[in-house]
Amino acid sequence: MSAHPDESKIRASVEFAEASLLDTIVPAIPNVNVQDAFYSWDGSSSGQGASLLPFIEQRQFLLFDEHIPVYLVLRAPVVGKAILKSYLSRLAINLQAHAVDIGPRPPPKDSSSNPNTAAARSLAQPKDLLYSEDIAQSQDPFIAVRAVSGEEDEEIDTQHVYVIWRKTIYLGRPKIRMQKPAIYFAATASLKHIEQKPSVDGEDEYLESNVASPMNLLAPFNYDPAFAGKGLYLSASRVTKVAPAKPAAHEFSRPLRTSNRKMFQAAPALLLKVHYTRMPPGSKFPVLASLTLEATAFASSVVRIEKIHTQLSNGTCKTFGIDSLHLPVTQSAGDETTWVRQLASTSMTEGVRDAANIHFFEIKVFGEVLLSDDCSAAIEVIWRSNVDLGPLPPAPGTRNSQSIPRGRGSSVSSATSTQALRRSSSADGGGDQSVPSTNDFGITITFSGPEQIHVGEILHWDILLLNRSPQRRSLAIVALPKRKNVEPNNYLGQSEGDSIACAVLDEHTLYSLQARATLEPVGLVNLSPDVRIGPLAPGACFQTSLEFLVLAPGILHLDAVRVYDLATQQFIDTRDLPDTVALE
Repeated sequence: MSAHPDESKIRASVEFAEASLLDTIVPAIPNVNVQDAFYSWDGSSSGQGASLLPFIEQRQFLLFDEHIPVYLVLRAPVVGKAILKSYLSRLAINLQAHAVDIGPRPPPKDSSSNPNTAAARSLAQPKDLLYSEDIAQSQDPFIAVRAVSGEEDEEIDTQHVYVIWRKTIYLGRPKIRMQKPAIYFAATASLKHIEQKPSVDGEDEYLESNVASPMNLLAPFNYDPAFAGKGLYLSASRVTKVAPAKPAAHEFSRPLRTSNRKMFQAAPALLLKVHYTRMPPGSKFPVLASLTLEATAFASSVVRIEKIHTQLSNGTCKTFGIDSLHLPVTQSAGDETTWVRQLASTSMTEGVRDAANIHFFEIKVFGEVLLSDDCSAAIEVIWRSNVDLGPLPPAPGTRNSQSIPRGRGSSVSSATSTQALRRSSSADGGGDQSVPSTNDFGITITFSGPEQIHVGEILHWDILLLNRSPQRRSLAIVALPKRKNVEPNNYLGQSEGDSIACAVLDEHTLYSLQARATLEPVGLVNLSPDVRIGPLAPGACFQTSLEFLVLAPGILHLDAVRVYDLATQQFIDTRDLPDTVALE
């Protein structure tokens, strides 16, 4: 049988959890010696609400893409060494870093005089989780005892045990756009219940030695010839009234108190901009990638770039020409530095455009920001995207006779400006609808999506756009549903003889036929009705997606995907789309 913790141990655990306090500290000097500073501390405190370690100066401003050390400080009552060790083994600590927008937000239109409106607005601030990890119990903390002056009576000193963990975390970029970003750390800790270990003594499950066995209540029946050889046995302990055992006391996880959260204003120290330039056909490296690093004014200090690491999946990435910029490079606020890399695929089939030509491009920039004479922040900028290294599309008026190979589980389609480019007609209907040359639009579009999907699931089409024109473009993508074809012959007058001609349809009749055209049964519900892109720089690419809700089985069709140029009001209709089959 297993033993339960008595009430005294449970009460001691509750008192320990209620008397403990957890705090997070971000030191202004990353390599500060906490042990020496703690031993030289006289135990004085700045008052209620102050840091648990007031002798450590904290940061006031944080940087995105930064590797920053954070100290977790636990102040607990003084207990025995063995008891403290058992409590720390049962302690579960989690550290999270959140980015929140503290900028002013416009009040809602239906705002009233409700006093809870301001509180609800503060809770609705957009935030994003940047980091979350549990503190491993294997990490040895720094433990020391110090007498701290009381907050209410300065003449009374209280002994406390301080347990300090050091953790280096990475603050990435938030996934949402923020006007005035800030970062706060949330540390939570709870004291888990005592784990009950089963008894290791196997003799407890058997009868004790030298103890008389209970009387057999069915012993007289064994002498009856009718029950001869049955061996009837019923122990008297089975029918004896036994007092119910006292229910064992259970212990639940006890959360520890945490100090007030502190907000740190945050901003990026480096901005990374990537531009792609396609080389002429036949070049060994079909695409040049320009990496531009700009030191922002938020850092207001010197940024030193120490290392740039670029990697291309299933391809090679080399430095273009002679790299005259030898790392490290020092930049001030507003300075820009550009590096050029040559990108080439190692698995590209010449003259064929397929999904294998879309590669994963990763850039990592390692650097250091000198915030002061004693403080420096280590940063790591990570940027990932897809790049199309396939050949140029066929010339206008020609048709590519090679089929597009499709891998298992994916379907890829490409569209260029050679497909159905039309200019918007004028108010009198006399606009030009001729097909211009490739340079008139200069956009390459690549679609990719799954080959099969089930009804009720969300269909995702990934779209990769490449601006091959010399000017910046602002684009919009609209999916056009498939419209049922209506035969206009049903509305035409039939000739009764050679002297009677067919009826002539004017513009109003044509408009009426188009307006009365019915749609096919809904098989796809567009969840991305209008996707805006841009401004897209020359030679740059952009990746987005379209989402549809599948409602009917069969082959999913769209009339076209229309791409608008918001500046010139030109558009292209892409009808060569991925083939996806919906299964029930």
